[in-house]
Amino acid sequence: MSRILLADDHHVAITGLRAIISSLPDFTVVAQTSGGKETLLFLENNVVDIVITDLYMNDDDLSGIELTLAIKQKFSSVRVLMFSGEDKKSDILSEAFQAGIDGYVPKTAPLQELVMALTALSEGRQYFNQEILIKIAHYTKHRPLAIKLGVSETKILTFIAAGKTRKEITELLHLSAGAYDTHFYHLKQKFEVKSTVDLLKKAEALGFVKL
Repeated sequence: MSRILLADDHHVAITGLRAIISSLPDFTVVAQTSGGKETLLFLENNVVDIVITDLYMNDDDLSGIELTLAIKQKFSSVRVLMFSGEDKKSDILSEAFQAGIDGYVPKTAPLQELVMALTALSEGRQYFNQEILIKIAHYTKHRPLAIKLGVSETKILTFIAAGKTRKEITELLHLSAGAYDTHFYHLKQKFEVKSTVDLLKKAEALGFVKL
């Protein structure tokens, strides 16, 4: 049973969301907060698996992006799902992505997509609405990227995106299995992901590869 905290300053929206999630068999809402500071205080004293938050909250409080950064710094095991009605500003979406959110679903998405996102996060995976990924990719292609890759890392990432296996890549690049594993580990560290699937999703969203 995944324990969820809802962080949103829109009372009507959060009440409706709580009712929806409470009806799902594998999830339970342990609390709801109206701001970032209140959320962090709750996390200090309670066990939470997933925080669902909005991009924007009270002007005098933390934004959803600032809250995500704080959660990732202080409570690294907690997953963050951005559930927001504001999905048109690509620069803000990119900032949220870089802050370390584990998923993004617009409030206009069907219920099934929210369930898919929660399931993915509860299993340690990421989930991003496809339209959101396209907007992030379009934006990041037009600005300098913070992630810097070495020559071998770039080649390995490109081959992985092309569907090549570990064995095929080591042969093509004349690498030992150990060298490949080291480069692959560094790729996951730089993109802050745990799996090949999430690596490719994030790399595509940031404009490094095209799937």
